[in-house]
Amino acid sequence: MNTNAGSSRQRLDDLMQGYRAAQVIMTAERLQLFARLGTESKTLEDLVTATQASRRGLRMLCDALTALGFLEKSGASYANTALSREFLLPESETSQNALVRHGARLYERWGFLHDAVRSGRPVDDSKASLQLERNEADFARAMASSAATQAKETASRLDLSDAETLLDLGGGPGCYAIEFARQYPRLTAVVLDRDETLKIAQARIDLAGLSSRICVRAGDILESNWGGPYDVVFVSNVIHVFCAEDNERLARKAASHLTSNGRLCLKDFVVQPDHTGPEWACLFALNMLINTADGDCYSSDEIQQWFKAAKLDFEREIELNPPSRLLVARKKS
Repeated sequence: MNTNAGSSRQRLDDLMQGYRAAQVIMTAERLQLFARLGTESKTLEDLVTATQASRRGLRMLCDALTALGFLEKSGASYANTALSREFLLPESETSQNALVRHGARLYERWGFLHDAVRSGRPVDDSKASLQLERNEADFARAMASSAATQAKETASRLDLSDAETLLDLGGGPGCYAIEFARQYPRLTAVVLDRDETLKIAQARIDLAGLSSRICVRAGDILESNWGGPYDVVFVSNVIHVFCAEDNERLARKAASHLTSNGRLCLKDFVVQPDHTGPEWACLFALNMLINTADGDCYSSDEIQQWFKAAKLDFEREIELNPPSRLLVARKKS
């Protein structure tokens, strides 16, 4: 076998077997294994008692977690590694537990990709385990884990020094509004989302000491009154939930809520013009097939057409750390 053929076969093998390691991590989280270990070392028997899992199954799981670098084994005892203590303990500032649980829910739904492709419809909620039923608060916590790093980068790359008011539309846990407010001390912001999600956002806003400059507003993105007008309408990871027609409608509505010379900023997973790359965005489009009635990932050209329909002038596109892009348009004066 030549070198190229060998590397191609290895890529195929890696892709085909990737679900195994992912499921090991997600199963450990579902058993609260990392939290049960905390910063201590515990015997297998201790963990069996705590989790009520079988001894055989738990031993195999813990050994696999050790092989993957998430646990350390000494004799018959296990402990979290530095990697797990940093990212998989609930009390850690960089905890990704909510995101791992969200991944476990998506994992079950991805098992029905074949059905979704054939029907063109999302996977029915009844297909997922009752233990993994979605609720808005858990989803908001998962999105906070995902958004924390990108919010800081976005706030540093998008110059809002001339803005005083911002609407974080579908702002979820408020990560972006918080980072923009930290970066620009004269900016005030409104986070618009659903009631349950806004409870998480308000807690994060209070913790950041920004409740005097950031408020929350409950509503539906496409139907509710947004208040305003605003110097900036910022929309992160929302357009992939909707069809192209609804996104054009959203752009028109945003334009009507902007001040003179105000800006609409759309951040999302943007695909190439022919929708065949980048890899992450194409896979995420399938995630939208599985989970939404009309969602998809869109190209820069498509997004710019929505701007044009809303009588907004496209200004620039900012490439953020993979896989997101930020497109900015300004209201015609």
